[in-house]
Amino acid sequence: MKTKLCRKCHIVKPEEDFYTRGQNADGMSSYCRLCTRKTTLDWRAKNPGKRKAHQAVATALRNGIIKRPCSCEKCGRETILVAHHHNYKKPLDIVWVCDACHFKIHQKDGQKKGVYRGANYKDF
Repeated sequence: MKTKLCRKCHIVKPEEDFYTRGQNADGMSSYCRLCTRKTTLDWRAKNPGKRKAHQAVATALRNGIIKRPCSCEKCGRETILVAHHHNYKKPLDIVWVCDACHFKIHQKDGQKKGVYRGANYKDF
């Protein structure tokens, strides 16, 4: 049986206790399922407005009210896009951007959040 160290609780656990993700070399999440679940629940409790806005976007996409475009609204790159909220009180007032542009938006806002997974991007 293969094992892996959880980077959150620092316990060695079986690989089955980790979510499968493509972001790591081994294709698994860095956190075990229990730590991932706790982190998610903690974030939801601290950010109810953001959670509600994210749910509104997901529901609107599922019901066909809005459609995810193919290219980034900032740089035009055709890739997987995420919805960026400038104001969480207006949940469907979003900008569809790539990871690189989303990271840059948060950097301009003075936040240290966001993950940049892209290779090349243009300034906007």
